[in-house]
Amino acid sequence: MACGEAGLEQPLFDIDGMCWSDTRGARVVYEVIPVGAGIVRGMGSGQVVDGLWLHRRVEALGMREVSTKS
Repeated sequence: MACGEAGLEQPLFDIDGMCWSDTRGARVVYEVIPVGAGIVRGMGSGQVVDGLWLHRRVEALGMREVSTKS
């Protein structure tokens, strides 16, 4: 499934609004990183997967269900 830049940014702004109510620090970053590599960023760390990875705090908000319905 393909989407434009706005389609990638909107979930970020939605999540940021739910967690911090301030989207000024929100940003989308594009990087080419191999599957399995670790990522360390603002809310801790994660791992590159073949599919949709969500931080555990974002997962707890029910965002996976929202993202699979789009």
